[in-house]
Amino acid sequence: MGSRRARLLASCLALPLLWLATPAAAQLELPGGSGPPAPSGGPGVGTGAATAPSGPLPRSGEPGFGSTPLPDATVRLGTLGFPYGATAAPFQASSGLSLVPSLTVQQSYNDNIRATAKNHTFDYITSVIPGLLLNVDTPLVQGTVNYAPNLQYYWRNTDQNRTDQRFNGRLLGTLVPDTLFLDLRGTSAVSTLSGTTTSDTQTTGTRDDRLTTTSYSVSPYLVHRFGGFATAQLGYVFQSVNEDAASRQQLVNGVPVNFNSQDFTSNEVYFSARTGEDFGRLAFLFNASAREYDGTGALDGAFRNIVTLETRYAITPMIAVLGEIGYQDQEYNSTPRIDINEGIWAVGVRLVPNEGDVVLLRYGHRDGFNSTSLDANVGVGVRTRLFARYADQLSTSAQRAGDLLATTTVDALGNPVDALTGAPISQPFADSPLSAQGGVLRVKSGTVSLTQVWERDRFTLAATYEDRTPVAATSGTTAQQQTSLNGTFSWAHELGPRTSTINSVQYGVSESNVTGDTTRTSLSTALVHQLTETLSGTLTYRLSSRGSNSDNRVIQNVILAGVRKTF
Repeated sequence: MGSRRARLLASCLALPLLWLATPAAAQLELPGGSGPPAPSGGPGVGTGAATAPSGPLPRSGEPGFGSTPLPDATVRLGTLGFPYGATAAPFQASSGLSLVPSLTVQQSYNDNIRATAKNHTFDYITSVIPGLLLNVDTPLVQGTVNYAPNLQYYWRNTDQNRTDQRFNGRLLGTLVPDTLFLDLRGTSAVSTLSGTTTSDTQTTGTRDDRLTTTSYSVSPYLVHRFGGFATAQLGYVFQSVNEDAASRQQLVNGVPVNFNSQDFTSNEVYFSARTGEDFGRLAFLFNASAREYDGTGALDGAFRNIVTLETRYAITPMIAVLGEIGYQDQEYNSTPRIDINEGIWAVGVRLVPNEGDVVLLRYGHRDGFNSTSLDANVGVGVRTRLFARYADQLSTSAQRAGDLLATTTVDALGNPVDALTGAPISQPFADSPLSAQGGVLRVKSGTVSLTQVWERDRFTLAATYEDRTPVAATSGTTAQQQTSLNGTFSWAHELGPRTSTINSVQYGVSESNVTGDTTRTSLSTALVHQLTETLSGTLTYRLSSRGSNSDNRVIQNVILAGVRKTF
C-alpha cells in the first residue's frame, strides 16, 4: 500500500512540473465578473489583462463557472472547469430573495395499487403536497431550494399511507469575497425497487416497493487567481448518501430480486489549477483528489485517489482538441475485491458551433477499461434543441447518486439540470425502468432528446439507454446483467391563455439474465387550467402496462384531479 501511495504522490508532483515547464501562448477565457471584457489583439490572441472577478462568484459549469458571464473572447476555447465548483440557479427577478410557499391537494383513483397481474386492488388516494421554493441572489448568497414532500392517504388500504420526501437545493455562500466560498447541496427523491412503468411514481407503486435516495454535501473551498497565469482552487468535500429501501425483496416478472439499503459518508480533499489568458489558445487543467468512504457493502473502507493533467488547444474559435494523462488508485470492499492501480488517458474534441452550444466528446482509459463519453447541447435551427449524453463508468448505486449531486445544478423552479450542458435531469433514478441492485457495476448510460418549441406547442422526442454489468457483488443482493432501451414522445399545447394540455407516450424494453425480458408501455394526458393568478387545477389520466407476457402483465389505470395554490 505504501508503494502505491508513493507512486500516486510522484504523479501529483510530476504533472504540475510538466504543466509549468510548457511555454505560454496567448489568451484563454477567464471566469468572469462584472468588469469589462479583455481586449483582443487579433484572432485568438489577447494583448491585455482581463479584469479580475469582482462579485461573489465563481460557479461551476461551462463556460467559466456556469451562469457567470465571461469576458468576450475571440477564441471560444471554453474553460476546462473546476470539479465540485459551487453552483447557483438562474434568478429571474432582481437581486434579492424570493420565497414562494404553495399547497397542492390531489385526489386520485388507482385500479391496481399493488401492481399485480391478477386480483387487482383499487383505492382512492389523497395527496397533500406542501411546497416551499426559495430563490436567493444576494452579494453573499446565491442559490435555489425546493422542498415538496408528498403525504399520501389511502381510503381503503391504510397500510399504504406514507410520506415521500422530495427535495432539491443548491446554495453558494461567500465567506471571503473572491477567495473563500461554501457550497451546500442536497437532494431527496423516491423511486421504485422493481423498476418504474412511468416517470411518475407517486400513484403507481406500493409502499414496500419504495427506494428513497437522500444525498447532501458540504464543501468549503479557496480560489486564488495568479494574474493572467493561472487560477487555483483548493477544497474539501463532505458527502453523505443514503438509499433507504422499504423492503429487501421484490418480485419482477415473478422472480424474487434482493436489494439491501446502502449508505456512505465520504471525505475528500482536492486541488485544481487552471491556466489563464497568458496561455492563449493553449489551456491546461491539473486535478488531484483523494476520497475515502465509510459505508456499507462495497464502500466499507473503499477509496478513490485520482490525479490528472488535461491539455486543450483551440484550432479555431469553434473547435478545440484535448488530451489527458493521469493516474488512479481505487479500491472496493467487494467480492471479488476490486483494486485498480494504473494510468489514465483520454483524447477528445470540444465543439462550440454557436453561442450557447457545446459538444464535448472523449475517448480514453479510466476505471480499468476504455470508454467513451459525450455531452452535447446544440441548437438545430431556430426552434429545436438537441440534448445528448453518454457515460461509461464503474460505480455503485449509492455512488451514482452522489456523483449526480456533484454534476448537476437547479433552475429557478428547483428542477435539476446538467451543470455542463444545461440539459434537464431526472431526480436520482426516479424514472429508471430497471430494478435496483447492489454491488459494483459497470454502467453504460445514454440519453438523447429533441425539443421543438412553437408559440403554443412544445414537442419532445427522447430516447434513453442503460446497461448495467455486475463487476463484483455484495452479500444479500441479486447481481444481474440488465439492459434497457426506452423512447418517449410528449406534446404540450396551449389551448388558451389559461388552459393547456400535456400528453405523452412511452415505450421501452429491458433484458435481464435473472428476471427475463420486459416490455413497458404507458400513456398519459393532462389538462391544466389557471383558475386565478395563484390557483391552478389539473385533471390527468394515465394508463401503464408492464410485463413479459400476457399472464404476468401488470396494467394500471390512474385518474387524478388536483389544485395548487401559491401564496
